Amino acid sequence: MAIQNTIFEAPQIKRDFEFEFFSSGALSRVQLVIQSCQWYGFLDICELLASLFDNPNWKERYPRLNRSVFESEVNETFADSALGYEFKNGRIEKLGAPQIDKVVNEVRQVLQSPEYLGPNDQFEKALHFLNQRPNPDTANCVKDAVGAVEGLARIITGNNKLTLNKILDSEPFRSEVHGALREIMQKLYAYRGDAEGAGHGQTSTGQISVEEAELALGVSAACMIFLAKRFGKEL
Repeated sequence: MAIQNTIFEAPQIKRDFEFEFFSSGALSRVQLVIQSCQWYGFLDICELLASLFDNPNWKERYPRLNRSVFESEVNETFADSALGYEFKNGRIEKLGAPQIDKVVNEVRQVLQSPEYLGPNDQFEKALHFLNQRPNPDTANCVKDAVGAVEGLARIITGNNKLTLNKILDSEPFRSEVHGALREIMQKLYAYRGDAEGAGHGQTSTGQISVEEAELALGVSAACMIFLAKRFGKEL
């Protein structure tokens, strides 16, 4: 937000996004901010520019500009520079291992079912924490990723008070899910409780590695896909 505020202080630039790009001083001011900011500030600027395409004033004044084209070109630049980030749904997110990214993208589709609004919101929060810049909030990423699994399990059972462990030991999970698979989810829940900071969603960084948080995120996504296919709705 500090970077955005600095940009809006430039001459002829207003907060209603009516940019006078060809006015004296505006372009040079914006260019200076971009060249002097930190890498995470630059990513904030890219997100800010992408958001302009949804503004009616911007669309009317610059009809030939298109957000999807802008994001595609930025992603090409990121890939050429091996930056490790890309635009997804209007936001810049970290690139994880291809296998994890694949399962995360799949579960995001599954969670679009209206009845999964709660788990969807919590999983998106987990992604937000992982993509927090400059330092990912890994503890809250793990907390919300596993919390989304618990939330989906609660929706399936119709009980919003039981913990994930107790749900997995009750019907229909106990009789319809192999014990080894239930154990995977129980161990994931145990990791959430044991991992430094994750159980209580502490905001300190560095306690859980990014690699561990990404793995917990991917396993959580896979568990929710499985539960939705076996017991719920899958889009």
